Amino acid sequence: MQDNVSAHAYGLKPARPVSVIERLTMRTLSVSWSDPCCGRYSDQLWRLGVARDDGIGVFSGRHIRRGDCVFRPPSSVRSCPANFQRMILASQAPGYVGGASRELPEPYGR
Repeated sequence: MQDNVSAHAYGLKPARPVSVIERLTMRTLSVSWSDPCCGRYSDQLWRLGVARDDGIGVFSGRHIRRGDCVFRPPSSVRSCPANFQRMILASQAPGYVGGASRELPEPYGR
């Protein structure tokens, strides 16, 4: 399936390898992830950021465009989880009260 087409366009119910355990702050989520390709993370921190590429939201199956506000696992040169390219559209995250989905979030501490 192409990344730029929603799972709904194919009449498929999106798979949900992810569930939000807890909203920690306005910019962070605690996520449980279990997927045969990416492994299992029982309490993974996901942060609010901006989508670097187009994709499909793992929580909603909706199309995500580059520049949309998303939650994703943080990655760096030293630590890069197997699911680092996966995203949750911020407007679809439980408890999200932000502005428009393409509004840039303020930078978070590193």
